[in-house]
Amino acid sequence: MITPYTISVAALTISLVSLLFQQIRWRESNRPIVSAYICDARKERDVNKWCSFNLVLVNSGAVPASNIRLHAKQSDINKIFSEEIKEVYKEVVINCFDKKRIIPLLLNGEKIETFFGNAERIGHGKWIGLEYDSFLPIKITYCDLNRKRYQTKLKLKVRDSYGFGGAVLKITKQPS
Repeated sequence: MITPYTISVAALTISLVSLLFQQIRWRESNRPIVSAYICDARKERDVNKWCSFNLVLVNSGAVPASNIRLHAKQSDINKIFSEEIKEVYKEVVINCFDKKRIIPLLLNGEKIETFFGNAERIGHGKWIGLEYDSFLPIKITYCDLNRKRYQTKLKLKVRDSYGFGGAVLKITKQPS
């Protein structure tokens, strides 16, 4: 038998559960979201000859992120290097994942960049420097301003952003 008391308890329970779900949704939508990608360091270059890369971090969340750190396994980092890479270029990449390299603050809607290395095509699908089209699995750890911890896992692809499909048609105007 349904009594007014049963209806009241059911309504209260539904309201409390609804409030709980709304609070969880609010927390998930009002947090930092830090991601990373590799892009061209120089747009004015000879396409398909060589590339310089920047590693970009972006906070696309609603609040600032703090204490941002990049993580990658050394074995995975080594896989993106060609056999003929110079040690100085290896260090540039490895330094991005050093535990001392913490980014103290990244405001929402902002991005930061750092040099990430070069790749030079020497023919027959071979590259010097970074292995073009290779993947690097990374983890980004960070906090919001209340010190709540978050992490993002993704794979960086060592490829220029100039022609994501592998080719770009460059049309030049003929002088009239």
